[in-house]
Amino acid sequence: MKPKVELNLFNRTEASAYLGVDRGYLNFLIEQGEITEIQLPFRSSFKGRRIPKKSIDEFIDRGMSFGIEQKEGINHLLKKYNIISDEDEH
Repeated sequence: MKPKVELNLFNRTEASAYLGVDRGYLNFLIEQGEITEIQLPFRSSFKGRRIPKKSIDEFIDRGMSFGIEQKEGINHLLKKYNIISDEDEH
């Protein structure tokens, strides 16, 4: 098993690129204590519980309903879950 990797200013950019989200949104989740660490590309840990990477999209999608400001980098997730369509962006 690979060692856990703490998110820091250096690898938050890599993590946000891998997850396909805006780095500011990732920073927000970290500051709120929702994301504690990311081990790329295999697993992430939310509030101390390790979960498979495939669950990250659902986690981020649920965050949309908490009034978190939409970032450009997560539009693909909003489209994936049919929350918005291409017409909504215009």
